[in-house]
Amino acid sequence: MRRAFFARRVALVEESLRALPLREQARCRQAVDHFGGAAGTFPQRLCLYDKWWKRASKGGFKAPADAPGPILFYTGNESPVDEYVNNTGLMWELAEDLGALIVFAEHRYEPLSHPALCGTQRCFAYCTTAQAIADWVTIIAALRRKHKVRAPVVAFGGSYGGMLAGWLRMKYPEVVDGVIAASAPIWQLAGTVQRETLDMPAVAISKGVSAAGGATDRCRDNLKAAWPLLQEAGRTAAGLRLLSRSVKACSPLHDARALTRWAQSPYFFLAEGNYPFPSTYITFSVTEGKAFPLPSWPMRVACERGIDADFGVRVDGSVADVNFTLSLGDLEVAVDWADATGNGDTLTAEQLEASGDRSACAFTGTLSRGFSWGGVCSNDALSQVEVQGVGRDIYWPPSARERGFTVESVVGPRGLRPRPGGSNRGGGMRGGPLVGDKWSEWMQAYYGGRNVSRHRNIIALVLDLGAHHFDRMLGAHHLDLMFADPRNPPCFAEARAIEERMIRRWIQEAYDAI
Repeated sequence: MRRAFFARRVALVEESLRALPLREQARCRQAVDHFGGAAGTFPQRLCLYDKWWKRASKGGFKAPADAPGPILFYTGNESPVDEYVNNTGLMWELAEDLGALIVFAEHRYEPLSHPALCGTQRCFAYCTTAQAIADWVTIIAALRRKHKVRAPVVAFGGSYGGMLAGWLRMKYPEVVDGVIAASAPIWQLAGTVQRETLDMPAVAISKGVSAAGGATDRCRDNLKAAWPLLQEAGRTAAGLRLLSRSVKACSPLHDARALTRWAQSPYFFLAEGNYPFPSTYITFSVTEGKAFPLPSWPMRVACERGIDADFGVRVDGSVADVNFTLSLGDLEVAVDWADATGNGDTLTAEQLEASGDRSACAFTGTLSRGFSWGGVCSNDALSQVEVQGVGRDIYWPPSARERGFTVESVVGPRGLRPRPGGSNRGGGMRGGPLVGDKWSEWMQAYYGGRNVSRHRNIIALVLDLGAHHFDRMLGAHHLDLMFADPRNPPCFAEARAIEERMIRRWIQEAYDAI
């Protein structure tokens, strides 16, 4: 039934790829709508490399004599596909030994893979995770038609791309044989997050400025103390003038909270870019293509620039309960959750739904590098739930109003309402898996704290010094997908060995099933 459903769209993509050499950038004609009656196509950008694509036996696999080698397929996310081609070293480093075809597919609605139909150039209506995943299904099917024997496919993705890769395996297990879903916060969404993981992004960020992350605990403690001390200093006009001079503000500060929000904001991106080598990967992604380099271990560097000095701050009371006193010279500040709840904003389900641009077909701006992200966030409610300042991180004030905060108090008592075609529906995206047996030998792994080992052939490797990472390894945002580097921590090699072993196993199992 499902195979027949996509047949005509597969033929469309196959026709686009038939005459092309597979060592270059290509464009296939992709259906705008895989599920409804809307007509029309758009050019979807692919990057393919077939220099190493050989018969399966050349890659060391036991397979029929005419069986092709495997396909390594990257599920593109919210940037132009070039960024993933140039940074996903894992695929390039494995492909030659595996005898594999490399494919990078750009996400629909990126500027060079954007529908341009009459009357719909500015329409987000078909910018959903379900439509994007269906794009991958048709591309994979078209590539497989080049051989009589089915080629195994392993999908790769990082961050939102990892979410797509995981969902692709969950919804279409007959299409992909395994997935590396790196730093993919599937279970940090409003409809899936649990109480014990509401603050996990903030906890992960905070680890990068602690001894456990290679910095110092004093750096962590100084940052935790800085925010309430800054707010106390800014209670008076004289204090605000002092703060304005100290940070060389372009205009006088009127509110100390604005200063602390500004000062806290870089730590999310420093955590995501906390690679053990200099990198422009994160800055290129978030600055519309301006490649500002971050140093090796930027979280540690931030601490070394003076934050980990001994300022003589004394802490008395329970930090975990957010009920303590800070003393710095003659200044003393009582930090109490009960007194600070008025400063935090609790996001309700209704506010979360309203946060996206619902006038999808009235967009009048220019197409940015991350254009697709706004569309899927609006249509599928992919906003991450993040609670801060509740006793386990470096932030202040608390963003939850009560000590006994729950999922309901943050995202509302009803959760998110499902939308047709949205990620609330089907395919294991929010509900149970379609495939229910365990992974073989992989460790206990979690998306946002929730065990997903029941989903077969999905490695959810997460390295916890990035903003959405929830395991105990050192690293940054999907470090395991990057090119190997001698400066990587030992856990990198361990993770790579597990990934390569499991990838080979998945591929061999696929050949065994022919």
